[in-house]
Amino acid sequence: MKKSLFLVLILIIQSVYSQIVSYDNSFAVNGKYAITAGANTSYPTKILQHTDENIYFTYARDNAVLSSPECVVSKLSPNGTLDSAFGNNGETVISNYFAGIDSQLAQQADGKLLIYGFNTEGSVITRLLSNGQVDATFGINGVSKIANVFTDFNGYGYGLYVQNNNIIIYGLSTDGQSNFYKAIYRLNNNGSIDHTFGNNGLIKTVGNYIFLDSQSNIVSLISDHSHTNAATLYPNGGLEKYSPDGQPLTSFGSNGTLALTIIREW
Repeated sequence: MKKSLFLVLILIIQSVYSQIVSYDNSFAVNGKYAITAGANTSYPTKILQHTDENIYFTYARDNAVLSSPECVVSKLSPNGTLDSAFGNNGETVISNYFAGIDSQLAQQADGKLLIYGFNTEGSVITRLLSNGQVDATFGINGVSKIANVFTDFNGYGYGLYVQNNNIIIYGLSTDGQSNFYKAIYRLNNNGSIDHTFGNNGLIKTVGNYIFLDSQSNIVSLISDHSHTNAATLYPNGGLEKYSPDGQPLTSFGSNGTLALTIIREW
């Protein structure tokens, strides 16, 4: 039975890949758009496509004056050409971040773009209008800052979600030199902290990754012990689940928590 299932999976994979025969040559140049002009390829690019098929993306570009990368946001039309009407001749430079590697990109229902990164004090969220200009109604002159929220030790335990008309961000925080936890904040649509969320606007969890389920509940996955008390509370990993408003979802597990047991393979 196992061999038959394995062969079926192989055939499915072969069928899928056999359908990928070439690039769409009607897109950009021979099916590919090349990011140039000082792009730093050491850092990842974030890409999203709107329902109108326009494509937005961020990348890191070296800045000789700053001696560090800067975050650039650009827009492509559906056919892969740079939209020169977006920002300044097709791009908007986000100057609040000290590293392009940290940029995250999301789009609200009204078409506004959210870019999430970090400076030396903590998190920085910038909102752009659909034309690439900074949205001055968000935060202070388009920028909302939350201190003491950074990337984790591996540089991936942070993120940005759009929750209905609100904004969820998360990253690593500390109450002291070695007391680490994952901080989850919810922002109002104007960029201010929503103090009705969690405990005065904040959830503290020992999780590594944060997700939203289909009901906008917040799920925290605990998969290692890099955060304070994680090994004691969840020696084999676990899950914490919160309502959309940041309160423990008591119908899940034991009052909102689920400690995993050791899974043996036979």
